[in-house]
Amino acid sequence: MASVDTSGSRWQQVITDFRRACLLRYEGKLSESTMVLENELPKSIASWSEETPGTPVAKREALGEMFKSEQRRVDDAVLVHRMVSKSLSTEILPTVCSMVAQEIRDAVNEQIVRAPGFGLGTVAATMEPRPTRAVRGSVQRIRFDDIGSIIDSLQNEQSADYGARPIPAFA
Repeated sequence: MASVDTSGSRWQQVITDFRRACLLRYEGKLSESTMVLENELPKSIASWSEETPGTPVAKREALGEMFKSEQRRVDDAVLVHRMVSKSLSTEILPTVCSMVAQEIRDAVNEQIVRAPGFGLGTVAATMEPRPTRAVRGSVQRIRFDDIGSIIDSLQNEQSADYGARPIPAFA
């Protein structure tokens, strides 16, 4: 097999065009991939071939080897991308989300403790609902996720304001 120069910038352009066509195809951009394969890649191959000394057979062999090599590289890159994406979505993102949520809870708790006139301490970290009492003129704290207590509190306020009887939450 006769050797062909594969070190120049035109050869690198051939590789870049082919790799781009492969990646576009992987991304599902078939029309763009086809455009590169039918328009840009033939031009860069022709430019490389005109500049490079060697027989047509040697040039075809160099191109064939490059196509195989680059296709393997793209396949490897796609595999790594899938593995990283899966790891990111199943392990890393949930962990980061939990950490951020905890930091937000801590910051909110710190602001509540520092708030003047409240003296309520920290928000409970458990999901258990706390009993609530509607006391006229006092600050009442209800967990945002304690829907039953929110409804009861609203009914108690309505009852105190209008003398109406409580309305069942689920009729």
